[in-house]
Amino acid sequence: MADLRNRLEEHKIKKAKKMERRAKWENWKKTQQLFYKKTSTNYAKWDVFESDTEDENEDEKEPILPDNDPAFKAMERDFEDRAKRRRRNRKEATRLKDLGNDCIKKGLYKSANKYYSDALEECKDMLVLYTNRALARIRLEMWQEVVDDCTRVLEYCEVFDEGFNKQKDLCYKALTRRGQAFRAMLDFDDAIKDLCMAKLLLPDQLDCQKLIDTYKEDKAHAKRIALVMENSQNLAGRDYVEHLLNAV
Repeated sequence: MADLRNRLEEHKIKKAKKMERRAKWENWKKTQQLFYKKTSTNYAKWDVFESDTEDENEDEKEPILPDNDPAFKAMERDFEDRAKRRRRNRKEATRLKDLGNDCIKKGLYKSANKYYSDALEECKDMLVLYTNRALARIRLEMWQEVVDDCTRVLEYCEVFDEGFNKQKDLCYKALTRRGQAFRAMLDFDDAIKDLCMAKLLLPDQLDCQKLIDTYKEDKAHAKRIALVMENSQNLAGRDYVEHLLNAV
């Protein structure tokens, strides 16, 4: 009797699940004309699919994809079109990136900035474009834009790569170039912080330590000059600090 009761309970549970799935399926069929278009990608349809057969074990099987459904065929065509478009866009982005690289070598930084920007319109997830554009923008003294480009790369790696170690070279460039922009904006603390993180990624890069020492000297020098300017009530003190730092 205990065994029969257990079987009965299991049967009730399976039956309840089956009825719930069937109710979802019937509800979806009623609202299909209102909320579903054949040219769209409707993943929810797979979640609520319920066979019309009365097989007692059907709830234990995986849902069968409606191969002959015109909507499913349209979904397949949509997948294929999207894949072709991504390949085409990536190819064009690579071509524009190469043109930008050539401009960097020739010192044509405005043209390089445009090529990299156009490439990002084609393929926004090609991270090397952001660090390359940051380099061009450093030459153009577009400091806030440099910070934005490098931050975009670092945030992507933090979220999707769970840190900077999977793409060390890329993150090293992003950190050092953002640090250079911070230094130009007189934000020495963030500049030094970025360079210290870059040094942890690639300890063998000797230039990184030299830059850290230079930025620390710049920070101390800027403090001394700012103090003098403050005491002398010189309203052009900040501009003078920037002038001295550029001279250094």
